[in-house]
Amino acid sequence: MKSLRTNITAALMIAVVFAGGCKKEADAFKSMLDGKEVIYPGRMQQAAIETGNKRVELSWFPSTDPSIRKHRIFWNNGQDSLDTESKTTDPSQRQRIVINGVNEGTQTFAIYSFDDLGNRSTRMELANIRVYGDVYRSELSNRASSGTSLNAGKLVTHWFTPDTVNMKTDVMYTSTTGAAKTLELGPDAETLELPDWKPGTMVYYRSFYRPYSASIDTFGVTYRDSLEYIYPYEGNYTAVGTRYNYSADGTLAGSVAINLAKQLGKTNTRLAYESDDIANLANYANSKMTLTIHPENNTIDVSGYISGTNPITNHPTAGKSYFDPATGQLVLRYKYTNADGSFRLMEEVWTK
Repeated sequence: MKSLRTNITAALMIAVVFAGGCKKEADAFKSMLDGKEVIYPGRMQQAAIETGNKRVELSWFPSTDPSIRKHRIFWNNGQDSLDTESKTTDPSQRQRIVINGVNEGTQTFAIYSFDDLGNRSTRMELANIRVYGDVYRSELSNRASSGTSLNAGKLVTHWFTPDTVNMKTDVMYTSTTGAAKTLELGPDAETLELPDWKPGTMVYYRSFYRPYSASIDTFGVTYRDSLEYIYPYEGNYTAVGTRYNYSADGTLAGSVAINLAKQLGKTNTRLAYESDDIANLANYANSKMTLTIHPENNTIDVSGYISGTNPITNHPTAGKSYFDPATGQLVLRYKYTNADGSFRLMEEVWTK
């Protein structure tokens, strides 16, 4: 019995000492906090950020803590912040806020929740968030075109496969009525037909991209590129027609049938083509005839010289030369004058 009493007494003494130690430690911790209880309001849940053009969209599911009144979001190394009101405690309702004026580059966002007494939650951090802007836009280029073609008189534009983040390409052109029009080329389309394109006018295009599929903004390339359809006028032709010979006083002196293989070549001048096959004269020495084609109305101006100095000009009475897009033929009417004042009037049809 003595031994049992001794053990009980010892146990009681240990308990008293332990209790006293705990109270002493609690009092010490409480004094470190100025005797106040620390309260951490509930944090937002499953926070996520999608980025765009110098702005971001923050979304989250709210905490069920009814004391929360607002959230404070910091970025730009803590130099910028924004408060947003807590509107619900329903954890199934995702909340969203767009933050504008965020510098382009990599950002870290720190988020705290506050209750009505000003208590702050623990920190929530979303790090290494890339925000886009002018630098990203300057690196973009327009979708590449693989060329143009004509289909029953309608211009068809052809395109290479774009980058995966391409959203669309706007194709701008002038219609046959002179109106400016824009058609949209989707990223999966390989061709785009311009049904009322005005021949001879330029086609412009500009592409748009998103940095990634969920980005909140679309970026347009800073410049336009252009397309031009030029019919392949150059090549080998057979010319059939008539050369009318006139004396210097304008008297018709006879005519000669024309049936001659002719060649038309490119020059360094846009839409200007040359041949040294004049009338019924093949590869005539020191002679050059230039055809300047106006695709907006398919007319042709004829100029040049024969035998070095004798001029070649448009026909004075038979009307303007022209290109027939339906047949691909050149209908030429022109005149050349000899040194003695006599002249020749030509009416020819060139067929490839």
